[in-house]
Parts: sequence; C-alpha cells; structure tokens
Amino acid sequence: MFAAGAVALVGFAPTMFALGAAYFLATTLPGLQPGWKEMDRDRLAHPPAGGMVDEHGGARTSAGR
Repeated sequence: MFAAGAVALVGFAPTMFALGAAYFLATTLPGLQPGWKEMDRDRLAHPPAGGMVDEHGGARTSAGR
C-alpha cells in the first residue's frame, strides 16, 4: 500500500530509489555496529561442542568436508 501511494505521488523511479536506499541501509548498517562484530568473535572463541570449525568460523560436520 505504501509503495503504491508513493508511486502515485512521486513516480516509479524516485520510489524505487528511496526504497532501495532504505533496504541498503537496513541490511548494511547493522553489520557495521560493534555489537555484531563481538557476536562473531564470541562464536569463534567458543566453537560448537563435538564439532569442528572451518577456517571461516563456520561449524562443519564430518560429512561436510
């Protein structure tokens, strides 16, 4: 509903630009916050019990070599 009203008021291209900018900010800015980096550091410091951690910090199983 919001997008339809925005297209009617300002047009398609400006609406797509504004919504694209909002999407970019919503998906990028949280990753730049220090709290999110600390969560990753905690995950690397405490690997899952009984599993291995690959070079990127992700958990691996014996089947996923």
